[in-house]
Amino acid sequence: MKNKPLLLLLILSLLLGGFACGTKNEIGETVAPVYLVVSAIQPLHTTPVYDISKHFGDVNFNGLPLDEVVLVELTNDFKDPLTTTPSSYQDIIVTSYRVSFARTDGGIDAPSAFEEVINYRIPCGDTISLDKLVILKAHQKLQPPLEFLQPWSLGFEPSTNYISITCQALIEFSGETVTGEQVFAGGSFMITFMDYSDSE
Repeated sequence: MKNKPLLLLLILSLLLGGFACGTKNEIGETVAPVYLVVSAIQPLHTTPVYDISKHFGDVNFNGLPLDEVVLVELTNDFKDPLTTTPSSYQDIIVTSYRVSFARTDGGIDAPSAFEEVINYRIPCGDTISLDKLVILKAHQKLQPPLEFLQPWSLGFEPSTNYISITCQALIEFSGETVTGEQVFAGGSFMITFMDYSDSE
């Protein structure tokens, strides 16, 4: 397969630089006394590819497109490093998140961005885990450009002629403290979509 060396390169680059933890209140420094921080993003799907444990991005798993999900850890951190006594007034309510994609493989079209309403409370100085946070919906795998990678479609992306699509995914969280001060945080990671082998 002429694209196999490129695919191996994409996989290696993904494994080396796959996940970057997030930023805190980057959308302008807010007046809130605390930071919202994306402290970790972890994949929940793995597929063996060339004997490498490869995280998600499978456009067709045993004939079905599935939601892509991650585990995200969010931390409510003190702005003042001398603060040692948390207050419930500094708790954060996370109210929404937005996921967007940018191609990194030379292609043009990327999966559509979307936003979801959520409701999680993070006590001041604490960390919570959002299990199975959806970062791509199953139906998006049946729409361009991911549709092109399906076995019943072209099987390759027309603008690059690759059998895969590699993107940087950005998750942005919004919320506020219980006293109404806005907070923001974001985290990004790389993801390579293709029709991976379903055999274990």
